[in-house]
Amino acid sequence: MMTKFMEWQDSYATGIDAIDADHKKLFAAVNALHDARDIDAGNAYFADLFAMLSDYVDTHFAREEELMRGLGYPELDAHIVSHRELATTVQQYAKLYRDDPGAVSRDEVLRFLGNWLSKHIMVSDMDYVPYVQTAQEAAAQGKVTAA
Repeated sequence: MMTKFMEWQDSYATGIDAIDADHKKLFAAVNALHDARDIDAGNAYFADLFAMLSDYVDTHFAREEELMRGLGYPELDAHIVSHRELATTVQQYAKLYRDDPGAVSRDEVLRFLGNWLSKHIMVSDMDYVPYVQTAQEAAAQGKVTAA
C-alpha cells in the first residue's frame, strides 16, 4: 500500500466543519500532485492538478476570511496578508510549471505545498479557532455576538 505524502491527523482539526473539509480537500489535492509526480509524460496532468489546487486555495481562503470577518477576528488583516502572499506564491509556481515544467522541480513544489499546508493550519489557522469556539458557545447559549 502506498503511503500518502500528507497524512491528515486529528491535530490538524480545527473543529470547524467547513474549514476542516477544505483542509482535507487540500491534503487530497497535494497527495494527488504527489502521485502524479512520477508519471513520465505527466507534465500537463501535473500542471492541471496544480492549477485546480491553486483555484481551490483561493476558494478556501475566501471562506476562512468570511468566517473571521463575521467573528470580528482582531488579526484578520494580518491573516489576509498571509493568505495573499501564499496564494500568490502558489499561483506563481503553477504558472511557472505550466509555462516551463523544467523550470521548477516537482519535488520543490511538493515540499513547498506540504510545508505551507501544515504550517498554515497548525499556526495561522489555530490562532482563530478560540474565536470560533467562543462564538459557537455564545450561540448555543442563545447570546447574540457582534458580527
